[in-house]
This record gives sequence, structure tokens and C-alpha cells, in this order.
Amino acid sequence: MKRYEKRINFRDINYWTKEEFEQFLTTLKEKPKERLAFLLLFLTGMRSRELLALTHEDINLEDKTISITKSYQYINGKDVMIPPKCMRIIKVPDILIEEFLKCMGFLNVIEKKDRLFPFSSQYLIDCFKKGIQESGVRQVSLCSLRHSHFQLEMCNK
Repeated sequence: MKRYEKRINFRDINYWTKEEFEQFLTTLKEKPKERLAFLLLFLTGMRSRELLALTHEDINLEDKTISITKSYQYINGKDVMIPPKCMRIIKVPDILIEEFLKCMGFLNVIEKKDRLFPFSSQYLIDCFKKGIQESGVRQVSLCSLRHSHFQLEMCNK
């Protein structure tokens, strides 16, 4: 089977329900940047490296969109932006617009080209694992947040 013919069977993927994600979010009350990061992953289906590459320029609050134009890598001690697997524009739900507006002060963006989430991939993974442990939700991978998003979309159709 060719790559583009491959179909994802959601019954085979371990993903969270909306309720499980909300339970996980309760562990991030004191971490607004991290809360916003995980909301973005869950509600948009973007990849974690795409999230880590986001800049203020990529966010259009007026049109309620996020442009995915790059992916973050840490190579030889340097932050490197590479092309994403798929360039696209994501429509953002109103709840994320509200969260962005609440978090603007916490994001500490000085230049429009600065990363919104200047933490490492490992920090994001560690924060995710700690939140799972504290909240008591099922163990899933960080990548599964992307699949949770797609499953929610399928249920809403």
C-alpha cells in the first residue's frame, strides 16, 4: 500500500476524550503558557514541533487562523526552523482566541519573529508526563493529542 493510500483506523489509536483532556488541564492552572500550548495541540491537531516553531506572525486573531509554515528542531546546540511536513492554515476555535488574549502578557514576545513557546521538546514532554501523573488520566503519547483532535472532529460531523 502506498503512503498516501494508508488510512488511520482510530480504533487502533490511544487518544483522550474531551473530559480526560479537561482533567489533564487542571494540573496546569499555574502554568498559562503550557496550558495554552496543550490547548493548541489538542484543539488544532498541530504537531508539537510545529507548536514550538510558532511566532506571533503566525497567529491571526482577527481571522481566527494559525499559519503552519515551519517546524522546530534543536540541532548542534542551536534552534533551527525547518519546513513542516505540511504547510497549512488552521482555523482556530473561539475558545483558543480567548486563551491567546488572556495569555498575551505571559508569552513575553518582544519581536514578532520570537517563538511563542521558547521551551524545548523535552520540557513539553516532561510537562505532559507530569500532568498525566498528577491528573490520573490514561497514559497516552504527546502525539496522540493530535489524534484526539481528529477523533473529536469525526464525532462532531
